[in-house]
Amino acid sequence: IPDYYIPDYYIWIHYIVFQKYAFEGLLKNEFSSISFPCDATTDPTTGEESCLCFFVDLNQDCVIQGDEVLEEFGYEDVPKWGWFGVLIGMAIFFHALFFVLLRFFNTGERK
Repeated sequence: IPDYYIPDYYIWIHYIVFQKYAFEGLLKNEFSSISFPCDATTDPTTGEESCLCFFVDLNQDCVIQGDEVLEEFGYEDVPKWGWFGVLIGMAIFFHALFFVLLRFFNTGERK
């Protein structure tokens, strides 16, 4: 969910879940510097040529640039390696937290 759709009192959740960083990093990795050709079609009534794409780029070409897709959804400034670092940091944090919880709160007895 883009952050502009989230109410201000819930925005903190957007920044603590790992899915945000994984999804945005994945989009940046997969759509950067790639082109998607679309099929062109001719309208039989008018004879005008048009594209069979989800959206047409500014040049009216039948090629969609991956960077335009990122820009359309607001992910053009995502630092994919930065988000990878955040994910690694979150993994280390949660492993350390789990270790501390097991070490100090586990009695070793079955109930």
